[in-house]
Amino acid sequence: ERTDVMPLGSGAIAGVAYNIDRDFLARELGFSQISQNSIDAVSDRDFVMEYEAVASLCMMHLSRLAEEIILWSSAEFNFIELDEVIQRVWRFAPDYSRVSLK
Repeated sequence: ERTDVMPLGSGAIAGVAYNIDRDFLARELGFSQISQNSIDAVSDRDFVMEYEAVASLCMMHLSRLAEEIILWSSAEFNFIELDEVIQRVWRFAPDYSRVSLK
């Protein structure tokens, strides 16, 4: 949806000096709409912020899942038992030295 906007005619931020039928060109090239703002069409960097927001949300959920796994494998809960390979890796992580792993 966001990439179905025709930027042709936006030029280098200021548009073009000659008259073109942008609606006709958009139909011929298969775009559903034309860009309404030339600055947004050629110098938009919002996608970087959107990617960073999505990556941040994913990392937050992974962090919460990791915290739950650590809690569930603690001596107080003992709901799950982690593989020996994971236990060896965690032994070298100073932040997790308090966690009791089997």
